[in-house]
Amino acid sequence: MAEELDEEQKPKKEQPIIIKKVKGGGGHGHHGGAWKVAYADFVTAMMAFFLVMWILNMSDETKKGIANYFSQPGVFSFMSGKALPVEMKLSVTNYDYAIGASKSNYKEDGSTKEKGQMMLDSAVQKVYKEAQAKSEFSKQRLEETKKQLQKEIQDIVSNQPDMGKLLNSMKIISTQEGFRIELIESEDNMFFERGNANFTPLAKEVLTKIARSIGKLRNYVEIEGHTDSSPFGANATYTNWELSVDRANSARRFLANQGLWDGQIISVVGFADRKPFLPENPLDKTNRRISILVKNLNPEDFIGSENSYAKLQKTVDSSEYNRLKNQETGAK
Repeated sequence: MAEELDEEQKPKKEQPIIIKKVKGGGGHGHHGGAWKVAYADFVTAMMAFFLVMWILNMSDETKKGIANYFSQPGVFSFMSGKALPVEMKLSVTNYDYAIGASKSNYKEDGSTKEKGQMMLDSAVQKVYKEAQAKSEFSKQRLEETKKQLQKEIQDIVSNQPDMGKLLNSMKIISTQEGFRIELIESEDNMFFERGNANFTPLAKEVLTKIARSIGKLRNYVEIEGHTDSSPFGANATYTNWELSVDRANSARRFLANQGLWDGQIISVVGFADRKPFLPENPLDKTNRRISILVKNLNPEDFIGSENSYAKLQKTVDSSEYNRLKNQETGAK
């Protein structure tokens, strides 16, 4: 008993206090990502469902366009999704430059062709308007050249008073085709020796001025030879036909050597006495003349060739159309 009391009276060792910190949260453990796959399938199915419902509500024309996209993806731009102008098969006769559109029915082959055709027509119209602006500028420059040429001829007369008859023998006339230079013969044979195609010294001086003036222009030139109705003789083999052609060709040769660029002269014609300057007096020597027509440039001349829609379309396909397509791509 005494021993037990002694044991109780002995001092006890202090036990260390241990505090455990338990993080909260609990919940269920990780069960994998299978539910995400199922949810993604559900969302995809819902998107497809609403897409089908949206398409069913579209017009027949729009449905046809969508069908064309999936059946012929090659006719669409992979960058912009826009229809490309494939096989329009147009010609000049069914394209109206005034309105910048084709006269054919766009909706004939569905909206795909309609959109591509309208885009091409817009580009063609822009190119043609630029050509029209260049044509108008060319006409203004042609008028300035005409006035400058008149001044230069006047200077020749002023410096050489004995050549005063020149003004009465040379006329520069504005026409719808451009301007026409008439070198008209007189009793003094101002420009040609009588009965042949040889130029006088005065004619060479005048033609040199003409060649150097119009050779600076892009405009084309036509040359005509004319005579009066005086016959060479009953048995002559050389007639006014040969004379008019020879004089026109002589003028062509001289002008080409004095400043006209290669290809600027597009026609040389002899009319004999068929187009007299004075119809009421076919025997008058005034009907003997050389006529030089400097032609206006039409918009087609700046495009490439007259009435060449195919060349214009090729120009648009390779430049303007691509520029418009790139603009639409950048706007996306």
